[in-house]
Parts: sequence; C-alpha cells; structure tokens
Amino acid sequence: LDESEKQKTGVTAPNIWRTIMKSPITKIAAAVVVISGVLIVMHFVGLSTATVTFAEVIEPIFNAKTAILDIIIGEEGEGPVIHDQIKGSLIRRTMSGMEDVVSIIDLEAGRMLTLTVSKKEAAYIDLKGLPSMPNYMDTLRNVISELQDTPRFVVEELGEQEIDGQRVIGFRAKHPKTEITIWADPETALPVRIEQIGGQMKVICKNLKFDVPMDESLLSMDVPEGYTLQQVELDLLGSTEQDFIEGLRI
Repeated sequence: LDESEKQKTGVTAPNIWRTIMKSPITKIAAAVVVISGVLIVMHFVGLSTATVTFAEVIEPIFNAKTAILDIIIGEEGEGPVIHDQIKGSLIRRTMSGMEDVVSIIDLEAGRMLTLTVSKKEAAYIDLKGLPSMPNYMDTLRNVISELQDTPRFVVEELGEQEIDGQRVIGFRAKHPKTEITIWADPETALPVRIEQIGGQMKVICKNLKFDVPMDESLLSMDVPEGYTLQQVELDLLGSTEQDFIEGLRI
C-alpha cells in the first residue's frame, strides 16, 4: 500500500476511554486485555466424577486442536458476547454489537489485526504493556493440571439439569481462590458451558465446540486485498483491568 493510503493514529492512556467509546478497533483491543487479565487472575479450576467422569469431561479441553466458543464477562445480558475461533496461539474474534469488526489475534507475537469490513479498513495493533497471554483453552488446561495437585481442591457433583434447552450434567469445583462450574453433554461428555468466579469477577464460556475444521485464511495476519491499512499505536501502560471492563460496557 502507498504511504498516502496509510493513516496514523496515536492513542495514549489519558484519552484511551474516550477513544474506546468511539473506536471499534480499540474496543476489540480492550476485550483482548480483559479476557487475558481475567484468565490470569482466575488461575485455578477443577472437576470430578459422575455417570460422566471427570476424566471424560476434561479430555476434549486437553486434546482439542481447535475450539469455537463464546465468552461473556459478568452476567449474561449485561455485557457483550465475545465469539472466538481458536487454533493454537491464533484467535479470530468478533463481538456482539460490533459485527462489522473482525480481529485476528496472534498471542505468541503479541499482535492483532483488526478489520472493519464495511469500510475495508485494516489496522495492526501491538499489544504493548501486557503480560504473556494464554488463550482460554490453554488457561483451562494449565489450571486443571495445577488444581489436580492442590489438596484444598473440592468437587461437587450437580447431577443433570436443562440449560438453554439442552440436557447437561454438572460439576462444581471449589478452591479458596476460585469456583468453577462445568456443564457437559451427558451422552458425549463434551463441555458445553463453563462458569468461573474469582473474587468479584465472573466469566461465562458457552456454546463450546471442539476440533472444528478451520479455514487457515480466517486466521491469517495478512491484510486482505482491497483493504486500506491504518497504523494505530495503542498505549495501554497505566491502565487497570477495571478500566478495560468499563470500556467494554460503554
């Protein structure tokens, strides 16, 4: 692309939330920060046994090569639904209320490509000032492994219930620092909904699908043909997790 086609925008901490209110690109960036921060804070999880066993329920979490899921920060209906397609360190992300914006996130490289479809605009964002960020599935794997070796880890079997019209079997795992409830299909043992509570934070993961075939082009970090490249530098230093959460609620 010619330099004349590139537009450069600087965003610094003092005006970041005014920018987030107006900019889909920075709002998606905030979603990256919030989810990653929440997962790091909630670094404990667990499960148990029933007619569907603990080992059966966690097997797809540990072994899946790809996953599709929806993430909600807080209670359902109160915040945006973040839809992720995950393969390794790559995530394709969309958000309810911002269907025109698609982001491809490379967690390993700490970089994000955001596409505004209707305007044919693209922007790369370096996720500066952030810690190393695992994706949701990697975090679940790490946390479950960690809790299996934790003596204060307790599991409660919840039996079968109906959630969103689907019959599921549940396990509630408790630890002094967190609580997680996993609902799975009683026939296949595949998790369909995960609810995490840690401190004052709640995260809901739902509509999970494992080992779904994915078109590699959907996870490409290359700017699509016909898109105009913008340069966006987003300075996240000095911003708190609560700042990002409030930004998503705007």
